[in-house]
Amino acid sequence: MNESNFAFHPPPNTNGQPQNVDRWDVGPFQINVHWTLAQVAAKEVSFAGLNERNVFGYDFYRSDGKTPLAFTGDPLSNGRMGARRLNAIGGNDQNKAVKYTAPGAQPARKISYQRYAGRFRDFFNCYQP
Repeated sequence: MNESNFAFHPPPNTNGQPQNVDRWDVGPFQINVHWTLAQVAAKEVSFAGLNERNVFGYDFYRSDGKTPLAFTGDPLSNGRMGARRLNAIGGNDQNKAVKYTAPGAQPARKISYQRYAGRFRDFFNCYQP
């Protein structure tokens, strides 16, 4: 609802840096490559049971080497990492939803959460430990 319009293989959000895949948000959960790898390095989340290439996708560009390609990974693996990242944020569901995005986008995310709290709650209940 806030990340990729429920598409399983959405185009990436290049965050204004089409030449730097490390800064992209990829997959249905719009997993940011840089921040996900930073959380793995900090041992806040792990790839345990997941293949990193399935989480981020196999290829980032079309054959021209310049045009971003729609997500080529596994939507379920991307979603599992998204759930791990959300759980690592901690706090209540609103806190998780709001902090899943960049600080500048958090006020809008909070409004979205408040407007669709029931739907967010249903989503968060899908992956409770």
